[in-house]
Amino acid sequence: RLRYYEINVGGEDGPITYYSKGAVISAERLFGRHTRCFIASIAKPGHGATIEPEIFIKYAWPEATEDVDADYRDEGRHLQKIAKMIKAEPDLDGKCPRYQSGGRVMINRRAGNEGIKAVEDTSRSILSDGICQQLDDDQDFVNGLRVHKTICMKGVGKPLKELENVFEVICVMADAMECHWEIYQRCKILHRDISTNNILFSGCGSKIKGMLIGFDHAICEDDKDAVRHFERTGTLPFRSINKLEGGKLEHSLLDDWESLIYILCWVGTYG
Repeated sequence: RLRYYEINVGGEDGPITYYSKGAVISAERLFGRHTRCFIASIAKPGHGATIEPEIFIKYAWPEATEDVDADYRDEGRHLQKIAKMIKAEPDLDGKCPRYQSGGRVMINRRAGNEGIKAVEDTSRSILSDGICQQLDDDQDFVNGLRVHKTICMKGVGKPLKELENVFEVICVMADAMECHWEIYQRCKILHRDISTNNILFSGCGSKIKGMLIGFDHAICEDDKDAVRHFERTGTLPFRSINKLEGGKLEHSLLDDWESLIYILCWVGTYG
């Protein structure tokens, strides 16, 4: 008997149901974004059937603002903008995820005499006012608010550790950074977290293709002034020297390309 999860994700025309065998990435840490990821299918599996991986579903608790319009680092917003670019640039299809649906998660909560009410699932709706105030005062946070979000994307890949030779490594890195450059040029979105976890691949041999994912820390050039310049963005082993030393220079394209060098060193050393 096939066991699977039914996952409902908000869409423009109402909730969409996906089917998954379970999480491929589990939230193992108490703090942070608490990211969980599922590989799923939109087709309900029948008796004796398997779930064909076609959709990647991501749940996370990133730092955000209560005002949706001021949430400049919203990954879903970036992916929707990138999706429009892919339609005009079919050569990039498969080199970055294609946004399907998602948004802020809503939960039913009892609100005094108002009865059951749908509210956003946030740290502020869970924690006491005193704890929220301490987080607001903590300089390590953009703000004390974390918001539960979900994103559904088309594009399922394998991790870099499964690459078989130097040729495949070079092809995958070239595809990922081509995608990075085109997104910056056409969408004015800077990734800011080039790491081994955010580059995947599909296919093999001469048909291998790299994919750039993970736009949690991305920022649009037009919104740079709304984000603190001294944020230490990026995954620790792959941060640029500027970010490791807490430099006051804002994150630039050069920081992302420097991260690529460290990825190549990492893959060459650890596989």
